[in-house]
Amino acid sequence: RDYILHTKKHDYYLLTLSKKHSIAQLAISTEKRNNSFVVKIEDSGTGFNEQQLDKIFEPFYSTKQKGKGTGLGLWIVKKLLERNNAKIELANTPNGAKIILYFEICKNKGDTGNG
Repeated sequence: RDYILHTKKHDYYLLTLSKKHSIAQLAISTEKRNNSFVVKIEDSGTGFNEQQLDKIFEPFYSTKQKGKGTGLGLWIVKKLLERNNAKIELANTPNGAKIILYFEICKNKGDTGNG
């Protein structure tokens, strides 16, 4: 496998993964948007089918064969993020899929945003 990290700016990274004749890219970018710190992760894979997007955060939903997974991974991620005033979004792009994470920016040191 070949891994090539291309850096565009301090807040944008592009990772190219090459295996034989197949090439995949993973782009990671960050930005401050209103009162949030946003992390966007995009890939050049096949994306999600629309049925998956509708159910992907439901507990016990899995695309794996029976006995190969619990279907709790993304549900747990979403609940942990929500507990910390953050959120996650998944979507398809013309070139693959993207995950967007929104983290609330705390105003005071030690403030977790939980009241």
